[in-house]
Amino acid sequence: MYRYSQYFLAILGFYALFLLVRFYFSDAYTDWIESDQDEIDLKSVTLRGDKLEIFNSWHQCFSENMMGITDSEEFWQSFVGISRKCDSQANVHLLGIVTLRNSDEMKHVLFPKIFNSGPHNLFTIGIGRDIRAEKQFRRKMLKLGNNVTYYGADPIPYINGDLYSQIGTYFPLAIGGKSGISNARVMEKYGYIETNMIHIDIIYFFKEILNITTIDNLWFDAEGEEFGNDFFDIFYENGRFDQNKIDVCQINIEIHITSDVPHRKQEFMKFLKRIIEEKRFGVYFGDEYGHIRMYMFNYRSQYLFFICFKVVRLYSKTTKEVEADDSDQQTLFLVANKSEIFEDWRTCAKYKLMGFEDPSEFWKQFVNLSRKCDEESQISKLGLIEVENMDEQKTVILPKNEDQNHNLITLGIGQDTSAEERYQKKMQKLGKIVDFFGADPMVELNSEIYSRIGKYFPFAVARHAGFSNASIQKNGEYLDQNVAHVDILYFFKQILDVEKIDNLWIDAEGAEYELFEIFEKNGVLDQNDIVVCQANMEIHISEAEGHLNPNFEKQKIFMDFVKKIITEKKYGIFRASEEFHMRIYLFNFESEYCRNKY
Repeated sequence: MYRYSQYFLAILGFYALFLLVRFYFSDAYTDWIESDQDEIDLKSVTLRGDKLEIFNSWHQCFSENMMGITDSEEFWQSFVGISRKCDSQANVHLLGIVTLRNSDEMKHVLFPKIFNSGPHNLFTIGIGRDIRAEKQFRRKMLKLGNNVTYYGADPIPYINGDLYSQIGTYFPLAIGGKSGISNARVMEKYGYIETNMIHIDIIYFFKEILNITTIDNLWFDAEGEEFGNDFFDIFYENGRFDQNKIDVCQINIEIHITSDVPHRKQEFMKFLKRIIEEKRFGVYFGDEYGHIRMYMFNYRSQYLFFICFKVVRLYSKTTKEVEADDSDQQTLFLVANKSEIFEDWRTCAKYKLMGFEDPSEFWKQFVNLSRKCDEESQISKLGLIEVENMDEQKTVILPKNEDQNHNLITLGIGQDTSAEERYQKKMQKLGKIVDFFGADPMVELNSEIYSRIGKYFPFAVARHAGFSNASIQKNGEYLDQNVAHVDILYFFKQILDVEKIDNLWIDAEGAEYELFEIFEKNGVLDQNDIVVCQANMEIHISEAEGHLNPNFEKQKIFMDFVKKIITEKKYGIFRASEEFHMRIYLFNFESEYCRNKY
């Protein structure tokens, strides 16, 4: 009996050891030991480095230290040291770049700054039997609520095929500058060998095989193919990517020196100098372990700044915005007869809008008719400008008097302060100070980003205090959840202690209907001597269900509100737009304070 117990304990011990070994080599173990690092890395989404300022500082440093070198050997030897020096000098770490680790190298990425701001993709050209970094990126992105589509190409299916298929689509191809058969260095079963390989043109791979023209992350480790067939041309201005309208945001590339060393070092110097001259890519985190590795970030990508990357949440003053700032400041010199413009607008609005009886038809026609009245009354003379959020625009008039103190209240932050930051920059150029106050019941991210510009309040603001169900944004999705809310009068009067509100931005996910009252004559704000000069408001509706209109009551409330605004001669409603929900801008023409200030 004792012997059987020993056998049983031995078997149990071996089984426990087997489970421990299996766990040690599993993704679960990796996830467990790297969980603390994930928490650190994910905080990078809250960093607010000024991209253009960082890039210009880096570019100046790199130009001064590298452009004068004419010897390719000296250039190669100097690259890593100068790269690290300029990274440090330009505070590149403020961009929020995160390091991912493969078994023998590191990859660098910037995370998107908006939850669930997909789609996202990552292309691995040259897998090399190692996808640890890809898995780390996937895990971290999932924690941010983002899914990533992976595509990997390597001409050697051994291990690579099974490995990459765990996370994405594997292609048993060599990718290069042009299609054809050429000599390549590849990792076979027992190591690297030189052999003839069929190469697929990288343009053909993206456009014809994948039908993809926007690339978030390109990881290129092609064992020397980067020097073949003018491959570097894809990164140049008006190069093959530009000609085929392929936009790439982030690149990790390895520069291999295995043969024809002097020529390759000369080509590397030529490539990097052109990158510097064109001021398109920043080149960071240079390192060398026999070969050179570096990370490139595209500062002139239209995809990056205006569609996705999603990194755009880090406010960056592009050249276009610098020009816009200068243009916007010219609005200060507009001297328009506000009363005349307002009366012209009211005359038009009464004629075009007051006759509607059907709320649904009113909703459908409102934007078009409202825009016509904007044009007929020449509201552009008021000096209205727009500041952009990620998916919308806010309208403001810059102050024209000498008052130095101003405020802006955001009700419903929505994990996006791009417009607030842009407004702050414009006001700072005018020497004005703005106090920002933002309220949103979802603390996640909102607290961190709003606290960088002003005071954040972790609750909803509504017409009346209470506890009710509301639509809130969490991990990029809108969910119905019970939230506490304070009444708007209490918020303004008791918490903020303000009587004059320069800008009020309302995006209350449906709670705005009961807030219409605050804009009415003799409403709750008038009764308490609180003045709102400018307001941006989003009016939410529900999705249609079959032939039924679930929004009839909401549309009627909106129609009645607009008609009352027109009748009362207090506010003008301008710059209406609709992308499913309705957005409007209101200006208070009745208030002498507002008329004089703006």
